[in-house]
Amino acid sequence: MLSLNVSCFPGKGLLKAQQRASRTGELDNPGAIPISAPELHANHVPTGYSASIVEFFVPLFLLMFISVGSFIWLVSPQVNWALERPLMLAISIALLWF
Repeated sequence: MLSLNVSCFPGKGLLKAQQRASRTGELDNPGAIPISAPELHANHVPTGYSASIVEFFVPLFLLMFISVGSFIWLVSPQVNWALERPLMLAISIALLWF
């Protein structure tokens, strides 16, 4: 809800931060020290790599198929299967296929 700028009971700090962000575009307070590491702000994409829509949709469909299919066939959704198999597939597609 906060990402849509909708808050039911915001405190003084949150109201001040929302006003600062809308007026100046600054997300951090002027004296704030960001917690995130500097390594997270840099892109390290290998040369020659180009993303494909296949890398998104194939694992997504596999996730849906495993979660719904395991619920239908085993009467219990196998969440671990539904999360780990598409992840391994996406890694394999990114490393081997393209």
